[in-house]
Amino acid sequence: MLLRAAIRIIGVLQIISLLSLVPGMCQAQVEKNITFTKAKPTVTLHGKLTRNIGYYDAYSFRARKGQRISVKLTTTEPDASVAIYEIKQELGPDEDQIVEQNITKRVFSATLPVTSEYAVQVYGKTSDTKGPTSGATYAIEITLK
Repeated sequence: MLLRAAIRIIGVLQIISLLSLVPGMCQAQVEKNITFTKAKPTVTLHGKLTRNIGYYDAYSFRARKGQRISVKLTTTEPDASVAIYEIKQELGPDEDQIVEQNITKRVFSATLPVTSEYAVQVYGKTSDTKGPTSGATYAIEITLK
């Protein structure tokens, strides 16, 4: 009886331990705030792709409704992708994704729907079935006009 109770307690502690890791499993590896000006509407950033699914580099900025964002991702990693989110929850939870994560489209533009803070997120891995990505380097060019 005592052995069963000990096993249950150990099991519960293992579950609690695993649950405490979950928030860290889908998080930004790099978080950088970027600023655009009329004199400098384009920023080029360099990084190394994360090797695990759910991890990303995030570049955040403030923008006004109606501004146009253009993004170009350059890398040798075929699974790399980019997404853009409105991050201050001005939009509903199902409407915060401005540009969907899409590995076939690495050059795109979008008109921003609200004045808020946004994040361009660079992902190195899109599928858990393919194993880790190469961790290749990337350059991302972001223009806000």
